[in-house]
Amino acid sequence: MEWPRVKTLMILILLLINGFLLALVGVQQYQVSRYQRSALTQAVAVLERGGIAVDPALLTAVPAPLTVQRASDDAALAETLLGAGLIHEDQGGGLHRYVGPGGEATFRSGGALSVQFSAAAAPSADLEGHAHSLLAAMGLQGELWEVTQNADTLSLTFHQLWGDVPIFSCPITLEYEGRQLRSLQGTLLRASSHRPEGGATLDLPTALIRFREGILSSGDVCSSITAFQPGYRTSSAFGASVTLSPVWRVSTNTADYHLDALTGALTRIT
Repeated sequence: MEWPRVKTLMILILLLINGFLLALVGVQQYQVSRYQRSALTQAVAVLERGGIAVDPALLTAVPAPLTVQRASDDAALAETLLGAGLIHEDQGGGLHRYVGPGGEATFRSGGALSVQFSAAAAPSADLEGHAHSLLAAMGLQGELWEVTQNADTLSLTFHQLWGDVPIFSCPITLEYEGRQLRSLQGTLLRASSHRPEGGATLDLPTALIRFREGILSSGDVCSSITAFQPGYRTSSAFGASVTLSPVWRVSTNTADYHLDALTGALTRIT
């Protein structure tokens, strides 16, 4: 047989093999997807038989765990908030105070920040837009979580975002009075770098079953799940590096919970 024909035949054989392998992978993916849908349907049915209604459309998988290296530029951040010409006081115990023309700021080693602004800090009429702009100037993104109005005071509480995922343990509250920004309080996680961590997260069917088990063991009662939001919680102690552990914030008709996506532990939010 002439070499060009042999070459053509070999190419056809390789194409057939590749096509067969591609079809085999497609069949396997379809079977896995069908199994996952079936498992989720069964988990939803288990909850409903136990008196807890849940819409599968609410269910979203969590992100992978991360370790974040914290940025150490408090002085630059204080200048962004208060202006140039700051006076710095190292008060010991990881506590640093900055005083400037725009007010004063206190940084703690655990990530807590407290800022009191002077009366000169006057935003535009769009307070939510102003809050987002200030967070962006700080190098942060936030998801508006709660709005509290008391007489002439308006408080906007955000959850800091990692990408588009909320960090539930890093709230930031901005308080406005008479349309002027008066204070900022929160726990900041400003990162210089990050790396992925190991650990398999629960799939959605398993997460639902673990939620039901947690409800039963705690003696709590609910009849419906109204939200099943993926997010992160930080490790309890802020050091040079902080672990972001994936959780679901599960809202029901009676209470809210954190469901740990690594261990399945359920914690009621007080």
